[in-house]
Amino acid sequence: GVTGVQTCALPIWLITSIFRSRQAKRDFGPNDLTIFRKKPLVTEPYGSLPTDIIFVTEKFETGPYWRISDVDKETGDKLRRFWGAVFEAYVNDMITASAVAAGVRFIPDARLASDHNVQICDGLLVEGDAIVVMEYKSSMFTARAKYGGDHVTLRDEIEKKLVRDSADKRKKGVEQLSDAITLLFSDPTREMVKGLDVSGIKRVYPLLITLDGLGGSLLISRLLNIFFTKLASDSKSINRIGVRPLFCTDIEGLEVVLPYLRLLPLSGFLQHWLD
Repeated sequence: GVTGVQTCALPIWLITSIFRSRQAKRDFGPNDLTIFRKKPLVTEPYGSLPTDIIFVTEKFETGPYWRISDVDKETGDKLRRFWGAVFEAYVNDMITASAVAAGVRFIPDARLASDHNVQICDGLLVEGDAIVVMEYKSSMFTARAKYGGDHVTLRDEIEKKLVRDSADKRKKGVEQLSDAITLLFSDPTREMVKGLDVSGIKRVYPLLITLDGLGGSLLISRLLNIFFTKLASDSKSINRIGVRPLFCTDIEGLEVVLPYLRLLPLSGFLQHWLD
C-alpha cells in the first residue's frame, strides 16, 4: 500500500491482471500504453495506486479537455475556441514581460495595418536585425495518435492540427507562418504592421509553440519543416530574405528560455539550436 509520502511500484503481473478486463478492443502492439494513460490509477480492488506518476499528472492536465470536448460537437467547438484564446493570452503575457525586461519589442496579435480585421500572426518579437514570427497552437493530440505506435496515424494528426486541415481547408500553424512571412516581406517599403519597419531585418525565425507536449518532441521541428520548405519554395518573398528553418517547441520549453532573454535574445537561442 501507500503510507505517508511513500510510493510503491506495482508488479507487472498485478498491472496486467487489473487492466486485462479494461483492455480496449483496439490493440496497437507491445508499445501500446494508451490504456495506462487513460486509466493511470488502480482503484480496484487494491485502493488507489498510480501506475505511473507522469501518467497521473498528464491525466489531470488533459482529462478535462477531452471530457468536455467529447460531450457534443457544439460544446467541443466552444471549448476549443475558449481554450485557444486563453492559451494565446497566456503566451503573450509571458513574452511581453520577458521582452520588457530585455528591452526588445514584442507585438502580440499582429494585425495588418490597412485592415485590422486581418491577423498576420499571433506574435512578432523584434530583436535588432532579427525577427521571430510566432504562431501558438492549443490543439491537444489524441492518445491513440501519440502512444498507439502507428506512425501514419500520428503523421496525419500532426498535419491536420499543425499544418492544414484538409477536411475544412483551414490553414494551421505551419502554413500560417509561411503566409505571415510572405506578407510581411512582400514589400519591405510598405508598413504591413503599424509601426514595424522590416527593411533592416536580415534574419527571420519561424516559431510554432504548442500547448501539447508533442511540440517538444524529438524531430518534430524537422518533420514540420518538410511542409514549411515546400510552402516557402513557392514564395518569392521568403526566398529573398534569410528565413531560417521552422522551429517547434511546446510551452514548457518556451517557459524555460524566456527568463533569460536579458542575456541572450530568443533568436539567439534558436540560432544555437539550429547550429
